[in-house]
Amino acid sequence: MRALLSLLLFLSPDLAVTMPDGPPANSIANTGHGHSQPNHTIYASHYSGTVYALQFEPGRSRLYPIQILQSCGDKPSWLTIDRESRTLYCLDDSGELGIGERGHLTEFAINPNGTLVEKAHVETMPGAVHATLYTKNNKKFIAIATRTATVQTFALPLKSSDKPLQSLQLDDPVKSTPYAVYLDPIKESFIFVLDYGTDKIHIFPINDDGHLADSECEVRDIHKEAEAPPHLGIARAVFTWVFGKIQARLFVFSSITSTRVVYDVVYHESDGCPSLRRVRNVEEQDMRPKEAKRAVNRAYNITEAKAVDGQHIYLGLCVNDSHSSIWEYCEASGSVSCGYKDMEKVGTDILFHRKDSPAYGDCPRSFDFSPSGFYMAIGNRVSSTIAIVSRDPESYGALGDRITEHPVGGKGSLEEGTGLSSVVWGLMNG
Repeated sequence: MRALLSLLLFLSPDLAVTMPDGPPANSIANTGHGHSQPNHTIYASHYSGTVYALQFEPGRSRLYPIQILQSCGDKPSWLTIDRESRTLYCLDDSGELGIGERGHLTEFAINPNGTLVEKAHVETMPGAVHATLYTKNNKKFIAIATRTATVQTFALPLKSSDKPLQSLQLDDPVKSTPYAVYLDPIKESFIFVLDYGTDKIHIFPINDDGHLADSECEVRDIHKEAEAPPHLGIARAVFTWVFGKIQARLFVFSSITSTRVVYDVVYHESDGCPSLRRVRNVEEQDMRPKEAKRAVNRAYNITEAKAVDGQHIYLGLCVNDSHSSIWEYCEASGSVSCGYKDMEKVGTDILFHRKDSPAYGDCPRSFDFSPSGFYMAIGNRVSSTIAIVSRDPESYGALGDRITEHPVGGKGSLEEGTGLSSVVWGLMNG
């Protein structure tokens, strides 16, 4: 195996290919007979303490590992990529405050052939689970959500001697569990924090020096507005764009129930701070066939949510009977009709539930898209597999057939906190 990996690395080009990746051969259902498309690297983390680099060859419909690293602490939980600087960041969900154990943030440089080189390794608060990158005054930073009621920031690039710029504790040190952090897509000057433990949304301004301001723009308690169970467990959200990229809309999803809460993000003229205005008139139209509608009566958890081009929403559902899937939505507003030309309600807000696609594995905890939007990589936690499926940007982001898949590490268990934890789409490498 080692000899094979060495041969693969030898054959890789010395320079990264910069030509754009093309659509799957023979339309949305790739047959894999073309060989002119560039290869891609995909990165994955596994709770066993391993980080994987895999090569995806669209022309041959192949996915295979080119590097396996024992790195990123005892429990790698989340990957974040900076394609501009060719850098990968990995969070470690291990550690416990009571006994002095810490989590970790690891920085990797991405070689021209897609393999990784560890550059720095720093301590975080225990339980680092989610991160987002941001830029202020041409300097880069990373914000990290930890399960210990704290949001931390670091200046980039990292040095192994670095300490966090700051550690902001949320308002309830016992219940607060920051589970996700997002950069606002309009002004890129605010960090939104989802608190899984208290079901609150915190909005922090980014100061000129890259620190998050101590005074928050807003703290929004979803339970004061949503007709919901006592605990929602908000863990994922997506931003969509209304009227082009002028105004943002925030969809917040419960990881425990099917509750979805929608807000318009309104920026105040006085201080520029955003606030959340509840949107109650988003109508959902279910465009799926009847058999798909009947199938949703199972218990499920929303494990991941992402939006592409500010309009197309994808939800990963971990279902209790091995029917895990990806739900596809398209938000229509104004003149955007999501392809439904006979829609009579153009000008109102309609969320089309267009399709359910298979996850091709158990419990899609993470997924990501190629920069061109022609492919989607699905990381399934329990089956510990990565599936590559085609995607058609010209058909409102419809997902197509599975192109290929590959196992990554041992199978996982939700109860034991094991399995594949994260997947991100890397760079083209020949």
